Amino acid sequence: MSVSHRMYNVAGSPAVTVALICICLAWPLFAGGLARAGNIFDDDWTPPKRAEKAVAPLLPPPDVSNSETPEPVAKPPMPPVASPEAVAAPPARLPPPSPLKEGRLPVPGKTSTAQSRKLFKEVFSEQLKDRSVPARRKLAQALLNYAEKAKDAPADEFVLFTGAIEAAEEGASLRLSFSAAEKLAKAFDVDEFATKVEAAAKVWSAPATPAAPTASVANVQSTFDVIDQLASEDDFAAATALEASLQRAAGSIRDSDLKSAVKNHLHDLGSMREARERLGPGLEKLKQLPDDPAGNFAVGAYLCFTRGQWEKGLPFLAKGDDAVMKALASAEVRGNDDSVAVAKLADGWWDAAAKMAGSKRTAVLQHAAALYRKSVDGLSGLRRLSIEKRLNDIPTATAARRIDLLEMLDPALDFVGGRLRLEDGALACDISDVARVEFPYTPPEEYDYRVSFTITKGSEAVSQICSATDRQFNWTFGGWNNTITGFDLIQGHTCEQPGNTTGKRSKRWSVNGQRYTSVVKVRKSGVEGYINDQLISSWKTDYSDMSLHTGWELRRSNTLGFGAYQTAIQCDFAEVIEVTGHGKTLR
Repeated sequence: MSVSHRMYNVAGSPAVTVALICICLAWPLFAGGLARAGNIFDDDWTPPKRAEKAVAPLLPPPDVSNSETPEPVAKPPMPPVASPEAVAAPPARLPPPSPLKEGRLPVPGKTSTAQSRKLFKEVFSEQLKDRSVPARRKLAQALLNYAEKAKDAPADEFVLFTGAIEAAEEGASLRLSFSAAEKLAKAFDVDEFATKVEAAAKVWSAPATPAAPTASVANVQSTFDVIDQLASEDDFAAATALEASLQRAAGSIRDSDLKSAVKNHLHDLGSMREARERLGPGLEKLKQLPDDPAGNFAVGAYLCFTRGQWEKGLPFLAKGDDAVMKALASAEVRGNDDSVAVAKLADGWWDAAAKMAGSKRTAVLQHAAALYRKSVDGLSGLRRLSIEKRLNDIPTATAARRIDLLEMLDPALDFVGGRLRLEDGALACDISDVARVEFPYTPPEEYDYRVSFTITKGSEAVSQICSATDRQFNWTFGGWNNTITGFDLIQGHTCEQPGNTTGKRSKRWSVNGQRYTSVVKVRKSGVEGYINDQLISSWKTDYSDMSLHTGWELRRSNTLGFGAYQTAIQCDFAEVIEVTGHGKTLR
């Protein structure tokens, strides 16, 4: 389970204290490296390196292929939990050079990169003059595209990728910067995560302005994603340094939900780091005694219940000292694809969870749910109904991954019709027929689609174009002269027609100059529409009866859109919160 997937009240939490101490200790070292980093456009930039991981690496999963199902034995008490004061701060040491990964090139020499950089400045001289945020983002995307075509000229490719990173940083877009870092590290012997950490520090240390919204949903989520990846590698030193960059800018985050997510993420990272460090003595013991039951259980519990890495953790639980867990883990490791057997195994985890509490109980229930979903299609009758009931009762893992849609927009590619423009990070629409944008993003199976906007002139529809099962439909706010709000089309009917019961009437849905927040919640069982946190309308459906009016069509059938009809609006916020599954960014 990633550290961004759980939300807690963390006021006064020891984990926060520990994490903040780590941030204070890690930041001077990290900031010192940042101060030495040069501007990629002008200097001989040296790719950064990560500090050595502060915790001992986890052991590979033990071989339990010949294990027999054990006899039940009494479970000993859990190992004692170390107090926060006992957790030591990570040392910062440079790692030894790592061997080149297959297919990657060494970083080009200074002579060749200097020649390429000179040509780069000549070719892009006009674009480099415009230092505005939109221009820098456009340049970053262009450099990424050109770099993909320069693989036969390594020095040019290197300079283009590094230029894209720098342009994205100056454009306050970690999404683009991280994309360039990934491609750079795939092509050359460069540490992807160290490059991302450096880029994040630069973006988060820059002052936020309306034209450069540093504390955007996209930047926060991009930072969360990298922190989760670093934590999954047990690189808590780098993760803490990256969290420090975000923490320094937390005060500039205006959205209360986003600010709360940052606070909770910090808590989770501290909790995970504490749990990982408590494993230290047990890991050392397992090196000497690989079959030690208590040590195996501790490692297995950490991997399964804290990290959600069941495939890695089950072999350890299978050699642990908890009889129930040992039997269940052993059976799962041996494997059996028969639906009846998988459902029986899920029953075992369900029963085990009943004797647990807190986050561990939730983790085990969610694992049982995964097994139930794997088995349910092969079952029938009352057995299937009982499993479906349990699935409804099991809390789902909240992905809470937030996608900033406005940050993705490219006017040249994404404006479909009408009089539209981007100004100061917001989408502005003048009065025109069916003005709309198409976001280059395909949503997951379940999601919340949220926009905030102000109507400045006119009294007609504002529309969120949604997508489910590759079928698009509208959530229309204030259509038909500001009198109707609802979903359309349903069975071919607009929300104004009698055949569509989602249309809700009002004398006046909106007032010009007032800001509104509209949320569409798309779920497998149906869709709901909210205005300013109030449920307005809903529809139970599998989406086969929903469609999009031809006048609102986008270029693709599985993307999201936003627009207005004969209404001038200013949209300052548009995001997706992914609930089940992950969406896909199309560029």
